[in-house]
Amino acid sequence: MRKLLLIVSLFVATGSAAQELTPLDRTSIYRRSFTARYELTGEVPVREAALSPDSTKVGFVRDNDLFLRDIATGVETRLTSDGERNHIINGATDWVYEEEYAFTRAWEWSPDGRSIAWLRFDETLVPEFSMMRYDGGLYPAPYTFKYPKAGEANSVVTLHVYDLEDGLSRQVETGAETDQYIPRIGWTPAGQLFFYRVNRLQNRFEVVLGDGRVIYDESSPTYVERPDENTVTFQPDGRHFVVRNETRTGRWEEYLYSVEGGFVESLSVDAEKDVAPLGIDYWNERVARGEITDGREFFSFPNDDGVELFGWMLKPEGFDPARKHPVFMTQYSGPGSRSVCVERIGAGDMSIYRPLLDAGYIVACVDPRGTGGRGEAFKKSTYGALGKLETEDQIAAARWLAQKPWVDSARIGIYGWSYGGFIALNSVLKGADVFAAAVAVAPVTSWRFYDTIYTEIYNGLPSQNPAGYDNNSPINYAGLLQGRLLLVHGTGDDNVHVQNSYEMARALVAADRRFDMMIYPDDNHSMRPSGSTHIRQKIVAWVLENL
Repeated sequence: MRKLLLIVSLFVATGSAAQELTPLDRTSIYRRSFTARYELTGEVPVREAALSPDSTKVGFVRDNDLFLRDIATGVETRLTSDGERNHIINGATDWVYEEEYAFTRAWEWSPDGRSIAWLRFDETLVPEFSMMRYDGGLYPAPYTFKYPKAGEANSVVTLHVYDLEDGLSRQVETGAETDQYIPRIGWTPAGQLFFYRVNRLQNRFEVVLGDGRVIYDESSPTYVERPDENTVTFQPDGRHFVVRNETRTGRWEEYLYSVEGGFVESLSVDAEKDVAPLGIDYWNERVARGEITDGREFFSFPNDDGVELFGWMLKPEGFDPARKHPVFMTQYSGPGSRSVCVERIGAGDMSIYRPLLDAGYIVACVDPRGTGGRGEAFKKSTYGALGKLETEDQIAAARWLAQKPWVDSARIGIYGWSYGGFIALNSVLKGADVFAAAVAVAPVTSWRFYDTIYTEIYNGLPSQNPAGYDNNSPINYAGLLQGRLLLVHGTGDDNVHVQNSYEMARALVAADRRFDMMIYPDDNHSMRPSGSTHIRQKIVAWVLENL
């Protein structure tokens, strides 16, 4: 793991004053987690440091145990003593919670500073995954961590509270089921402990108080979208909370609830999450008004099932409709994502698109079924069969583009990263009649290889839905490859393991198919620390040569 010197200021208000907690010598662990030194915690690197409400104490995680330190005296109190790597974690999340529930600090001060609540992760039964680390050394070394793949055991997570006055800890009852998720804990403004509870299939979400009362309960025949810190917002009065929900009406809306009495009233529609009423005309009008200046033209067309799909395209400067232009399709296509109806194209993406535009290529993007902003039914239409409808829609988009008189129908390619790499592979395999080339970066090639939380919420358990996993795995269709293919992966990818690309390569070799492959030693899912610029240059050069 690389070491960075980073100064980040975190402020905790204490009346009219504020104290500063500054991490130094920050060292990344995974996507969000890191260790660092703090002036208030001593010289040994720690994790998840946070000041008490009155700024007299600081809590932190060290060696998977939770500690308190009195700032005035420097005296430390150890709250837990069973922490052990790849076994027990106190106060910090395991890999899959960090990645999929997007938080790392699994402990919280009560508003009065008299109690601390924390989660304990027992990873004992979670299978281990090993990545080889090369790091320029003579002998590579394995880096082993707990990674629960679809259908495998998760951590057993329990909730605990420590009382600073009597120095005692107690376990909080979270229900009879242990094969479940507790994706957030906290305290209401009134000082009541609460936690989220989600079942293994992720089709039921509850908000539960520390005394066991369920104050909110939501379920779905498919799934309830993964909750985060914005799903529930407790109001300052301590008696009410607001919930963001899409299962009640099929659109994202906000609702007011009472802690004691349940549902109160509907509040508003979240337009940022539900843009279907806006349509493509809305975005083209914004282009006309000069509010979107990156050169996109927005369009729509019906797929093979008559469902209207939205897209954008970039045309080369001096576009000549009398010429036949090659097309470079880009997409992500993941559940709930949006690549079309967004404010701007990312700079990293433009670093790929711009040289291709300069070379006369058209760049196009289409959001297929399963993506966001089109309502719950549109998003959840891919449930149980990840990759099927998304691939059909990308193939339909390519065929629609191929009919344009200014498109060279023999030179249409598709590109994607991560989930987008998965769809790019399936598209070039199942749409061999229309796609001449594909670039797949860090792709999932079988959902059996990916983690429990992400995979099972959209695809169910592999034991209950084997066809949903195998019928849409590009590994099983390697023999269909006719076009050119560039497969790219980093060997240090803790998220989508390089195993995915290696197994894809194995299947392609067994099917006697030719393809190109680029490996970035020790780089992660974003091709960092070394290859993030190189990979974009590689993609451009490869496309110019092969499409």
